[in-house]
Amino acid sequence: MTHDEALVILEELRGHGNAPFSLEQKQLIEELYPQVMGRYFKKTSCRRCYHDAVIEMTVRLRRTRKMEVTKKCNYHMRAGFIINSPLIDDGKIYTNANLTDDVAAKYLEMFPGKRDMFDVVPEEEPKQAETPVEEEEPAKASVQPEKAKKKAKKHKR
Repeated sequence: MTHDEALVILEELRGHGNAPFSLEQKQLIEELYPQVMGRYFKKTSCRRCYHDAVIEMTVRLRRTRKMEVTKKCNYHMRAGFIINSPLIDDGKIYTNANLTDDVAAKYLEMFPGKRDMFDVVPEEEPKQAETPVEEEEPAKASVQPEKAKKKAKKHKR
């Protein structure tokens, strides 16, 4: 969608007045918001949040005269969260503005309990075994005798 097309839509929505928006109009605002503002629309308990979003988008488009460049990250953190770990890029701070799929996936792999700080996490594809079964069995076999030795020592006491 172009800047001019978005501005026309927003002007039509502003002409709606104080009347509540229909479901279709609300969906249109939710779809248009990330394209204009560069972040997801967050519904609140406020009755005017959709009206406020329309005004916010109109002001932004008139001021900048361009649509926001949409990023291609499939992850989206909840409002107020950042990623800042010395284990990831030497402690660089990541917000939704500079978050990448690689950083988010690495963070969740390291800290799986932090999944609730994300609004959007893409579905993971089932991982196939990368190593053949024959390679896994000797590793298990080498661990089992050690466990057997420990159990044998416990029984001798």
